Amino acid sequence: MKKITDHIAKEVVTVAEAKIAGVVTNAGVNEKLGRVKGWIVCSDESDASLFVELGRVVGDEDALTVRSENALKSGARIPCPLGAKIFDSCGRAVGILRDLVFDEITGASEALLTDDGELSPSLVIGASENAVVVRAAEHENRSFKKIGARSIKASKNVKTPEISERNAFVEDHTFAREDERAQENLPDLPKTNPKTENEISSENSDISDENKKMDYLGDYGFLLGRTLLKNVFSDGEILAKRGETVSARIIEDARDMGKLVELTVNSRKG
Repeated sequence: MKKITDHIAKEVVTVAEAKIAGVVTNAGVNEKLGRVKGWIVCSDESDASLFVELGRVVGDEDALTVRSENALKSGARIPCPLGAKIFDSCGRAVGILRDLVFDEITGASEALLTDDGELSPSLVIGASENAVVVRAAEHENRSFKKIGARSIKASKNVKTPEISERNAFVEDHTFAREDERAQENLPDLPKTNPKTENEISSENSDISDENKKMDYLGDYGFLLGRTLLKNVFSDGEILAKRGETVSARIIEDARDMGKLVELTVNSRKG
């Protein structure tokens, strides 16, 4: 049996190319945490996460080894919500998801680990990035299913086009008269200058940059609170000092300098 945290921060090495392709930042799981599908890998060379299926891993001692770069695929995966709060279906707090034990060959989940013990994966009703819900004993026989979008059925009393058009004409003119009367009593409002295209483009660019930062903190969020084992340098200058606790600022700086993998490899918990 293996634990997800045993593999987080391990380097991924492609054997054929003898290349470090990135580091493991989390495991990819199914919606109910019933199976580990593979490993989410981040690299300084790419903004997008990569994925290695469990069956493509040929070794996992000090690093994860795969046959070649072809084993790394692009595309979003569901990350295991480590650190998420666990509630039962009655609303009782159960704990925090600290780890997940799984079969290294099949990927089948064996146990959810909390600070106080273990939970069976069979109890999981659903999971998201910030919460896991497990079935309470009181709801042993109750069904909990996601409800998809319901189609709106057409009314049997459908108006003919002539009636609909006439009603629309009357409604438009009625509202127009009411608007005219309302405008007479409105105070003068200060005029505002409409934003230029450049201003709108700049705002959208700022939002996009902020979203990118949040994506990186999401991928490398496990680094927060870890302790650096050695100095991390960038262009001869110290980016982060030995013994320093990794913060969001350090992660962002490391990302900008292409030092996220080095930061990961040279930091540990506690």
